[in-house]
Amino acid sequence: MSQILIKEQEQVGFNSFDATENVVLVPLLRTDGAPEAARLYSTLNEFIAAWGKNPPAIADSEASEEVEDKSYYFIKELLNAGLKVVVKPFEVEGTDIGQAVIDQVGAGFFDEFKSKNLWNVKFITTGYWPNVKVTVNDESSSAAEITGGCYGVMAGLAAERGDCVAVFEFPQELTPAQLLAACNMVPDKTYKFAVCSYPAAEYTLVTSTNSNLPGKLTMPASFGYLMAFANSIRTNADWFAASGIIRGSIPGLIKTNFEVTDSMMEQLQDGIGDAEINDAQTWKVNPIMQMGTYGIRLWGNRVVASGSNRGVGKLIFSDFLNVRMLLCDLKKQIYHSALRTTFEPNDDITWVNFKKLCNGLLDQMQSGRGISWYSWRKVKVDRKATIKAVLTIKPIEAVEYFDITINLSDEEVSVSEEEDIIV
Repeated sequence: MSQILIKEQEQVGFNSFDATENVVLVPLLRTDGAPEAARLYSTLNEFIAAWGKNPPAIADSEASEEVEDKSYYFIKELLNAGLKVVVKPFEVEGTDIGQAVIDQVGAGFFDEFKSKNLWNVKFITTGYWPNVKVTVNDESSSAAEITGGCYGVMAGLAAERGDCVAVFEFPQELTPAQLLAACNMVPDKTYKFAVCSYPAAEYTLVTSTNSNLPGKLTMPASFGYLMAFANSIRTNADWFAASGIIRGSIPGLIKTNFEVTDSMMEQLQDGIGDAEINDAQTWKVNPIMQMGTYGIRLWGNRVVASGSNRGVGKLIFSDFLNVRMLLCDLKKQIYHSALRTTFEPNDDITWVNFKKLCNGLLDQMQSGRGISWYSWRKVKVDRKATIKAVLTIKPIEAVEYFDITINLSDEEVSVSEEEDIIV
């Protein structure tokens, strides 16, 4: 008996893309022998193999010493904490590395990262260096204003992509009073794709040493936020707020450069001065502060443009940083689900397959306290080769306020005592 068998098999995994991957974009000074192009690093050993065991530096002939690009330490610690890092090399003339970063990012240095297909980034940073320039008008007072930087370009890139956030960074020497003065300005609408923390702090570095202070270095506030985030996602989904007593713990932090008081925290989160006017005219900053016996914690869950044009207490879902993280993941998943089904027949089977690719993450978000529910609605279109749909979700924001009433009573009278508690 004759028999002819012809087999062909192709296996394509629906879940080959990880929408919850957390990748930080960091520029780093390039010296001889270092990589020339941007590259993703997943492990510390991989990064050291490419960039060496010592930070890149520029010789300063006037000071007879070298100026290090401390973003090298920034990158190593984040990799060691479990985050992935895309390193974008740059070159500079002179020794002002921080200003060179601002100039180059402002001149289109990050343009290649507009491609969501090539680069799966979630955080856009300038590493160790500030990206917000502040001019102090009178050193004896708190007068200060934002006068430049590349933060706007970074927020614009994040907004254009829609699936990541720009991490704003103020100069490390900025005092609390100067920060409040500088933040008293109207945020651009793209700043809902941005996050900012304060202040800088001294850290114990697990992977690095500094020649003057072995194992310790002052790092920017953005480093504190990213380390808290990395620590939180070890046991929590990334749409949980990396803030508070439990998830706001920052590994390695020794002491902050400045103390943030409770009143300053409220101003940074809810507005300055006349609340009904200024809440819509201020940047929102998430403070790193002492929380009683619990120690120093990241204490805030707002995007920079939180509450803009609405006033105190009139918050919407997109004001919360944890919701922004959830939307980043969801947009990444939808984008890659669309890529996976592009050029398939435009019929109900493709529509079902597209939803199937998205629903795995949506179900995870629903069971994992990220959203209460979701629903799909397919929309009629008037052109060929198009799938149009509306995905409706109800996010779960993080708690910030407690409104508690204590009733004191006996058999004859009842006394009600009300108090608003802001946490």
